[in-house]
Amino acid sequence: MTSSEPSKQEQSSKEQQSAGTYSKPESSKEVSKQEIKEISVSKVNLSRSSVTMYEGRTFQLGCSLEPAEATDRRFSWYWSDASVISMDSDGKITALKPGVVTVTAKTPGGVSAECVVTVKEKPVGGKLTGVTVDPSWFDDAVFVGDSVTNALYNYSDNGWLGDADFICSVGMGYYSALWDLNREGNLHPVYYGKKVTTDEAVRLSGRKNVFIMLGMNDLGFYTPQQTVDHMLTLCDRILEKSPDVQIYIESITPLIAEKDNQSSLNNRTIAEYNTLAAQACDERGFIFVNVAEVVSDDKGNLKNELCFDPGYMGLHLNYTGCQTWVNYLMDHVA
Repeated sequence: MTSSEPSKQEQSSKEQQSAGTYSKPESSKEVSKQEIKEISVSKVNLSRSSVTMYEGRTFQLGCSLEPAEATDRRFSWYWSDASVISMDSDGKITALKPGVVTVTAKTPGGVSAECVVTVKEKPVGGKLTGVTVDPSWFDDAVFVGDSVTNALYNYSDNGWLGDADFICSVGMGYYSALWDLNREGNLHPVYYGKKVTTDEAVRLSGRKNVFIMLGMNDLGFYTPQQTVDHMLTLCDRILEKSPDVQIYIESITPLIAEKDNQSSLNNRTIAEYNTLAAQACDERGFIFVNVAEVVSDDKGNLKNELCFDPGYMGLHLNYTGCQTWVNYLMDHVA
């Protein structure tokens, strides 16, 4: 195996305290090295045995050594093709071009473990074939969203989205999805009975097509550009844990005209966000799905006949609205 020069950096910056770290005892008497029993590394563990990435994306590969009491805890990274990926001393992989690479973590004593990294060509945002899919296409999809997407979840019981998975939390936005899991009053989703962050829930789902519709709850507090920035941060966190997924960003759907009177959350800021989000998706290789265009009237308002709560918030979709949404998805995802 050929190792690239940068891979020979040792992991001294990340080593933990162990029996091989010498310090002065309370008596200040020096302890000779002969008094320390040498314990060798018997096993190297990597966080993944294989990973698939797109060009330009990164992935953090973890490494641990057994036993924990090993005296010499140094190891080095080696990889078989420096033109396909690069790595830093902490195990962060950056995908450079399509190809397959074997990454090895190896101790001075020769104990090692390997991970096969496959890099795929970067997807081009918004470039779809126009092929209409059937419901089974969504068997490998997960939908992330707030109460608007929760309505789609209830509608999907009829099988129109195949076996799609859903990660929804009422009131969640892009910014609150970035909160610490232990933050008081957090809005993180409950996934299979356990509250987890959105990026972790996506990882647990194992689905490869990730649809995200958030932002409605952000625009009441943040500008459209700030909301897009939060969107990109959440996408980066998802890709950190699930680097082989394709992200679809769904546009925010508008309010009915009668409710388009709020100071910051209104159809003007929604339209501005959607424009900025579409541009960001094109730059990052995400696919922008403009659901808003099919549920809006000629003035950019949500069609009244598609609204579930015209007398309340004026933004949730009814059964017909969700059916319109699903029909649009089938024509705009592949």
